[in-house]
Amino acid sequence: MAYLNTEDARRIYFEYYPGNKVPVMLIHGWGMSCRVWDTTLVALQAAGHAVVSYDQRGCGASDKDFNEVSITSSARDAVALLAHLGIERAVLNGWSLGGAIAVEAASTLGSGCAGVVLTAGASPRYTQAPDFAIGNPPGSTAQTVAALREDRANFLYNLTKAVCAIPQTPAMENWMWSIFMQSAPSADVALADLDTLDQRAALAALDAPVLSIVGGKDVVVPPDICRLAGTVARHGTTAEFADSGHAPFIEEGPRYRQVLLDFLAESEVPTAKVITELPANTTLEQLLTAAVESMAAVWQKEAALLVDRPSETVGIRRAVGKANRCPHLAQAVGREQPRAVQGRVPLR
Repeated sequence: MAYLNTEDARRIYFEYYPGNKVPVMLIHGWGMSCRVWDTTLVALQAAGHAVVSYDQRGCGASDKDFNEVSITSSARDAVALLAHLGIERAVLNGWSLGGAIAVEAASTLGSGCAGVVLTAGASPRYTQAPDFAIGNPPGSTAQTVAALREDRANFLYNLTKAVCAIPQTPAMENWMWSIFMQSAPSADVALADLDTLDQRAALAALDAPVLSIVGGKDVVVPPDICRLAGTVARHGTTAEFADSGHAPFIEEGPRYRQVLLDFLAESEVPTAKVITELPANTTLEQLLTAAVESMAAVWQKEAALLVDRPSETVGIRRAVGKANRCPHLAQAVGREQPRAVQGRVPLR
């Protein structure tokens, strides 16, 4: 079992599965664990993606006696875990409260975030405010925490039954309940954060693409919150799962996984955004030469993309010649000599 050390000698449990495609971090909802993502995990692995998941503070196999348990501390753990694994750019997929964690972590990562998926995410706000009419009444999560601490087992059992709108088997419900029951009362503090959370500005400021997945019959996070998230985000879109409740990845699993993989395909080339931000006088030859010298492994996919777009390349014959001296990049371009054009043509 793998653990990441945090402050106060406490640890969070994590799992890392290497892959050749853009890494995906799976962030579970409140009171759950990374096990809830198991069907999503194997689909991502089968598609070639690296996958990272972790149990939040007080949940699953992580330590229970943290001094700080909050959305902010869980986002900090997510960023620290990616750094620990040497992952420079990843897509963050957060379910429910995990969506709020994903948005905060994405804000910290900046260009290190390749995309955000909000799966029935509790972002940008969960409760109503004078300028926010949708959501749950103010103070509702504090009331939830109080009810939890009166009768934890029965509260979580009833919550399990409310998660899905599409009926699930007793085995599925018992499985989810057993995961909930692994969480400690300390995890409840993060839930209370939702009373005052407001990520509208943070979500709007994200430069990465955002996919908000909506459960049309969700009784935990009002569907209109998820729909709003897709419009608040600068590069946002939504995917409706009209028959699902709060867990589309369980209720409509095959479609959910396909929607997720389609979104990830758009984030697959890790350097595409960097290319569009280069100075206007930068030539592609210079770009590929720099790749050979310092980032050959990362640039395999980009070189392959350029081979598919020869009409937009400049001086690529010489660049490919240099690439052939690097085994990683040479493999990506297949030692081909694509047709070059004279003069610089802007990239799309």
